[in-house]
Amino acid sequence: MQQFPDHRLPDGDLDLMKTFAIIKVPTDASLSYDGTDADFRLRADLDRLNFSELDPGVVFGTLGGSAKHRFDLVMAEGERAEDEYFDYTRGKIRLSQRAIPAMLTLDQSAVRLDCLGYLMHRIGRDGRRIPG
Repeated sequence: MQQFPDHRLPDGDLDLMKTFAIIKVPTDASLSYDGTDADFRLRADLDRLNFSELDPGVVFGTLGGSAKHRFDLVMAEGERAEDEYFDYTRGKIRLSQRAIPAMLTLDQSAVRLDCLGYLMHRIGRDGRRIPG
């Protein structure tokens, strides 16, 4: 965009998103991206999911090891912590509700120092979540 327009943009011309959860890997859990056994065996192309609106059921990886670990989700202000964003049935790590991942990384150092990534959803101009 060369400049900000003086007029209001039509609703379809503007996509607003809000981070609602930060995905963290527990400090005592191991992870891999190449299929080797670890508590979290994440898909090798996980970063390709970034900024795509994903439907429930998209697989992030599988549980290995003892299969006891779950992602730690740090909720953004105003979000309900009791909501489940991942399903771990039969050892598959699946997204359980529509979301837009951002900054998913394959860099294990970044995961340990910060996080695996973020989950976002679309919001309207009023700041409320757009159902979908």
